[in-house]
Amino acid sequence: MLLSERLEGVASLITAGIPVIDVGTDHAYLPVSLVGRGYTPYALCSDLRQGPIDRAADNIRQAGLEDRIRTVRCDGVPPAEALTEDLRGGALVMAGMGGPLMASILEKAADRLGFFSEIIAEPQSDAAAFRRCLVNLGFRITDEKMVKEENKFYPIIRTVKAEEPVPALKEAALAFGPCLLAAKDPVLKACLEKQLAVNEALIRQLSDLGDKASAQTEKRLSRLTEEGRLLTAVLAGL
Repeated sequence: MLLSERLEGVASLITAGIPVIDVGTDHAYLPVSLVGRGYTPYALCSDLRQGPIDRAADNIRQAGLEDRIRTVRCDGVPPAEALTEDLRGGALVMAGMGGPLMASILEKAADRLGFFSEIIAEPQSDAAAFRRCLVNLGFRITDEKMVKEENKFYPIIRTVKAEEPVPALKEAALAFGPCLLAAKDPVLKACLEKQLAVNEALIRQLSDLGDKASAQTEKRLSRLTEEGRLLTAVLAGL
């Protein structure tokens, strides 16, 4: 099964040879592809709604992988009884959700996160909130990738449980990713250049209101100005 560039990016950060637990699986495209190509031996697909579970089951059956990919309907990380021995030490994968939702999923499953050797996540909004959650839960970010697909940018994060306390991340690292910044990632640079252009256009638009600007608009303008300063500073180092 061919994956989108976004899901291929997610797959590229998963360690080969370990099981995959795909939370919010939808069509199970990722597990079917990984198991089908022999990259991972087993997978568990979970979703909150029955519709995605049914679609996932259909795709698994069509691929002839019912003996190696199971489904479970649940809210967030599967319960302990679904995490059978053949899945322990696997990769917990979350893709296509907002950062705050992913953070909430991890926080609710804190007692089960030790079952996994790594977490691979692709937050589609507020990645800073998700990275902050990882630090608070004692996880260390080991790798990141930024993927561009259909003119949209998607950050992907690989993280593992740290053996020592994890230091807090600075503002830029929270927002844009410590590994991406350290690598001076060219796709990240393109993403931030686009963000800065949008930011500057909004600042000009709001500034043109002059005395007509409300207190709420002034507050937004101040926030945009701060965001613009951060973007400019970070881009100068990329």
